[in-house]
Amino acid sequence: MKLLRNGEVRTFVIGWFVLTILSFLAMIVKSNYVLTILLVYSLLVGALYIVLSFLRYQKIEKLNQYLRELSLGNAKLSFEDLIEGELSILQSELYKLTVTIRQQNQQLQQDKESMSKSLADISHQLKTPLTSLYMMFDLMRNPQLDEQKQELFMSQSLQQLHRMKSLINSLLKMSRLESETVKFIKEWVSASQLALESQSSLDILMDIQSTSINTEILTDKIYCDRNWTQEAINNILKNAIEHSQPNQQISFVIKKGSLGYQIQITNVGGTIAPEDLHKIFTRFYRSKDAFYDSVGIGLSLSKQIIEQQNGFIDVTSQKNKTTFTITLPFQIENDDSVTQ
Repeated sequence: MKLLRNGEVRTFVIGWFVLTILSFLAMIVKSNYVLTILLVYSLLVGALYIVLSFLRYQKIEKLNQYLRELSLGNAKLSFEDLIEGELSILQSELYKLTVTIRQQNQQLQQDKESMSKSLADISHQLKTPLTSLYMMFDLMRNPQLDEQKQELFMSQSLQQLHRMKSLINSLLKMSRLESETVKFIKEWVSASQLALESQSSLDILMDIQSTSINTEILTDKIYCDRNWTQEAINNILKNAIEHSQPNQQISFVIKKGSLGYQIQITNVGGTIAPEDLHKIFTRFYRSKDAFYDSVGIGLSLSKQIIEQQNGFIDVTSQKNKTTFTITLPFQIENDDSVTQ
């Protein structure tokens, strides 16, 4: 019985049993003193009960004190106090519960600080184009402004609006990924089609940077979510174009590797310092040679997209050559749509 694992209960049962046997034998031997023996028996059983109850209440008071210290974060689990019994089990469970709650509170505090920092970063990113728009609209209100400058200010305003739209769309995508509400639909995707769709929106940027992409497809298809993987590749390609030297080709290879399907994007440009390699996937991080229109969110978004498909991104940079390697796992048997 679970009740008997309590030391006080076991002591009481044993004591009560011993006193009962002794009293029964005493009544047989001293039959003339039955009432006296019963009285002594009752007093001894009562005294035993009172003493054990007192000891139990002492343990309860000690547990209360332990809970008070635990709530203040000062208590630790002492294995010396864990004598077999319900109160000791309760003490252990309360300690584990308190530690869990404390860890959850710490995580909530970290999430709160992260959200506060993110909001500050977003505010900063939106403040610059908004300030620029206010200034240009104010200038365009001048009736003496010539038509050529009006067109210039309109063009610059549209650029700022496009930048804000791109930033907001990226933030919305990242918010969905961080809240783990994205449903990744994994399927067999044509590697050549994925490569074509990933670079379809980059023609103008390539013309501006005087560069091109050399695509090499070494596998027929890969297993991934088409749209989200295309988004991740597009961001990395855009980054490669922005940091390429003029008249240098970007290498874009899709193949099978030892750990999964690999997508390698290599550009010739500046070398990323070793201490900066781990920073480039940080949200809003902009290197000193970042493109003027960059907000530092594309690589972070790509990293989350790939990792939530159980893949990973690696980057190496040396001798003015930087290579991003996306690795997506091979198809797993009975792998259905994965909700992240």
